[in-house]
Amino acid sequence: MIEIQRDSRAEWLLEEHREGRARVERLGRRPMGFGLRAIIWALRVYVLFMLAVVLLNLFRTFHR
Repeated sequence: MIEIQRDSRAEWLLEEHREGRARVERLGRRPMGFGLRAIIWALRVYVLFMLAVVLLNLFRTFHR
């Protein structure tokens, strides 16, 4: 009897998840504005720059 309750609870949660996902998919994607795209590209460049800094520091540390 406990297993039946767990199954029904799981089914209820899965159905709720499916309904929520369907609502989100109906909304679709909004186009990004210029400002947001510029920020995302700036962050990408920053990450690559910091990766280069870390690799350079590691190289200098282990090759002395």
